[in-house]
This record gives sequence, structure tokens and C-alpha cells, in this order.
Amino acid sequence: MEKVIFASEIVGAVKRPRAWPSFRAYGSEIREALRRCKDWEMSAVSIVANKCAFLIAKSVTSEQRVQSYVASGAPNWLRDMIEEERCAP
Repeated sequence: MEKVIFASEIVGAVKRPRAWPSFRAYGSEIREALRRCKDWEMSAVSIVANKCAFLIAKSVTSEQRVQSYVASGAPNWLRDMIEEERCAP
């Protein structure tokens, strides 16, 4: 991975783990993954503002997908959501 942009509500768990004790394991895992990236940035984004990414991640974990099914053609529910967001004011 060359450039990664990490946008999440739990940025604090990575940047300030002591303030986020309930998410310490997640923060540690994310920090470890970022060490392997050449260039990365992190920003706080709410689930509402990042709905597509949240639902993709949720479907990957709940359905145990190991490859990007989005790159090979998004499922209908995702295509519809992307279209809705694109048309939103």
C-alpha cells in the first residue's frame, strides 16, 4: 500500500489511545497496519458522512469477503447508494 487515507469516527483511538480505552485493540491494530504504509493520513469522519464506506466495511466483515467485490462490480444496493449520494445537494 502506497497511500492510504483513513477516515473514521474512531480516529481518537489511534491518535490518543488512553482517551479511548474501549477501542484500544482497534487503535493498536490500525497503527500496526499504518506502519506498513509509505504514506497515509487520518481524519475524523462520521458514519453518516461516510455511509458507503461504512456499509462496505460492514458487509465485508459480516459476509467474510476477502477480496474487493466493489472493484469487480458493486452490488445493486451499493450502486444505488452511490447514485443517491452523487445526486444529493
